[in-house]
Amino acid sequence: MRLLPLAALLALAACQSAAPLQTGATGLDHAAIHVSDLDASVAFYERVFDLDEIPAPGDPAVIRWLGLDGAELHLIHYEGDVPPTTKAVHFALRVPDLDALVDRVEALGVPYSDWPGAASTLSVRGDGIRQIYVQDPDGYWIEVNDVR
Repeated sequence: MRLLPLAALLALAACQSAAPLQTGATGLDHAAIHVSDLDASVAFYERVFDLDEIPAPGDPAVIRWLGLDGAELHLIHYEGDVPPTTKAVHFALRVPDLDALVDRVEALGVPYSDWPGAASTLSVRGDGIRQIYVQDPDGYWIEVNDVR
């Protein structure tokens, strides 16, 4: 068993005694990922998930934003290799009609799988939520589910 140093225990205690946040005060503002080809990534998210590009500050050759139901997905051009990732490192999108999304990815030829990796397989989580996993042009994993 690993013991925490006293300073870490004191910091943890201070966090636990802090005043709670107001309900609804915390929410997702945006997610940002490095991409090797902005045009290809924007096209993928627009085509597969029907996201709309929104104005972004800065040079559009470096950064582009997509609207994400009250939040944003920031795509940032990255010179060099995009860091490798595994399915455990993913973000999740909810859609109102997962069957329609599956039809769309199949029509577009976008491979999808369940969590264990069975190709072209939709799975059901333990809590009853249906899901699939796809990868974007840089290999980032995206869970798509029908959480309501």
